[in-house]
Amino acid sequence: MKKIIEKLLERCREGKNSILVTVISNNGSTPRNAGACMIVTKKGLLTGTIGGGMLEYKATEIAIKKLSEKKGELIKYRLTKEETASLGMICGGNVDVLFTFIQSSPQTLETLTSSYNSLNNYTEGNLLLYHDGERIDFSKKVTQTDTKSNYFIQSLTNSSRVFIFGGGHLAQELVPLLSHLNFRCIVIDDRKDFTTKELFPDAEEIYTMNFSDLKDKIKILQQDYIIAITRGHTGDYEVLKFALTTSAFYIGAVGSHSKVKAVNEKLRANNFTNEDLKRITSPIGIDIKSETPAEIAVSIAAQLIEQRAILKKDKRASKP
Repeated sequence: MKKIIEKLLERCREGKNSILVTVISNNGSTPRNAGACMIVTKKGLLTGTIGGGMLEYKATEIAIKKLSEKKGELIKYRLTKEETASLGMICGGNVDVLFTFIQSSPQTLETLTSSYNSLNNYTEGNLLLYHDGERIDFSKKVTQTDTKSNYFIQSLTNSSRVFIFGGGHLAQELVPLLSHLNFRCIVIDDRKDFTTKELFPDAEEIYTMNFSDLKDKIKILQQDYIIAITRGHTGDYEVLKFALTTSAFYIGAVGSHSKVKAVNEKLRANNFTNEDLKRITSPIGIDIKSETPAEIAVSIAAQLIEQRAILKKDKRASKP
């Protein structure tokens, strides 16, 4: 979403209008979920996607037309057999697509600037896209409890962080990949040579810290992830001992079955229960028969994507 806002802000500053195309509701076998969006200019698709294929192609055509008319519209696609056939699609389902005319104006500039600052500073914020397709607004906090609300809430909040303990080869492959996937990465190692900005240009924060001295120095929130990939059993044990005292949403550790067993025995000896140990995912990552650091990074990233989807679902379910 940050790239979308950046591009809209850039075009607004240049005095150029745009169309923001957003999926605001979906069910069934549709290409993307609510929140997926793309920017269309008079030359066509600029950035983003609502799933590709014929639906995106048709939506781009409509967006170009709406841009020339300087107006937006909410279009509800009911993808029956006949309609999917007309779109050249196989999947069915329903999808509501909002075409928002983003006019270059002082008010729009203010809204986009507030949205960008929210994303850049990781503060709570929401972009409100009105169903008439001709108005956007920014709000720090909003809840959509009224089914008759005339706007779609595009959440800008990215509060979850991934704490990566260990700055070795795996972390060096993992951080750029996770950052590209919009995860906020914090790297911690006890070696100065492995906590440099040159090694981790994509990390939000980097710390040199003894793994046995983490308590009261690292504040972990309920929506955060902890990954233990230190250079040995001792480091992983210290990190996991700390992790189990936090409310972290996800705790993962790299290791063979023998290493996992050895670390777990030490944790039990420190009064951690089997129920506590169930919080740890180890070996970390989805089993894709990975071997190299780059392949293992892909397996970890895939698992975190899955966990992030679970976290988002839990958050939506807990909203009033």
